[in-house]
Amino acid sequence: MLDSKRICVTPGCSNLGQYKGKTKKGGVVRRPKCYGCRFLRTGKKKGRKSQQWRVFREQHTDKCEYCDWVGPCDIHRPQPQEPYSKDNMRAACPNCHRLITKGVMVDRFL
Repeated sequence: MLDSKRICVTPGCSNLGQYKGKTKKGGVVRRPKCYGCRFLRTGKKKGRKSQQWRVFREQHTDKCEYCDWVGPCDIHRPQPQEPYSKDNMRAACPNCHRLITKGVMVDRFL
């Protein structure tokens, strides 16, 4: 559809469909549903994390376990093929997380 005013197809929703891109002629392409109806209202969320991940995030994201940097940290999984569990999550500052993921720095928790 090339209609830039495309309304969400969910009954009762009056939002515009989610932006998808532009055509070669400059028209706007929209998805049939808005973002809220696609992910939030249906219960399907992108990147759904486990309850253990949320608890870990609340308790351990102020200090890096690799370099002791104090500040907001990412959650790193030393064994990415394993699910999110208390034993497979480490708080890492953005710099350490990037270096470990790229293989420049050795993960000492393996």
